[in-house]
Amino acid sequence: MRERLGLPDTAAEVGFASPFRFDQQALLYIAEDLPDPQHEGFTIAAAQRALDLCRLSRGRALLLFTSFRNLRTAEEIFRAHDEFPLLVQGQRPRHVLLDELRTHLGSVLLATQSFRECVDVPGEAVSLGR
Repeated sequence: MRERLGLPDTAAEVGFASPFRFDQQALLYIAEDLPDPQHEGFTIAAAQRALDLCRLSRGRALLLFTSFRNLRTAEEIFRAHDEFPLLVQGQRPRHVLLDELRTHLGSVLLATQSFRECVDVPGEAVSLGR
């Protein structure tokens, strides 16, 4: 990590315990049955799986995509089923989308990876993140 950050071996470091109880509050889901990400059908299959997972979590999701193309594919699938209040990056300012995600339980926010930093959604608003 030091090397990636360009820090010398003499840099001081400190670790802080997290208040988050990963063993009790987190679950890692790996979909081993989806097509290879390079395969033409991957984006649709992954978006459909995301919809299935949102059904299990009753919305309350922040889904991050590696491209706007993938985001748009997921948006089409989610809109076709119209099961959750859908928030989509680019349709409103970032802070408005995040406020709506925090206050409208059951919402699903579709965004690119630019949303992964400096986003805090405490409480029950998000129980599923990708």
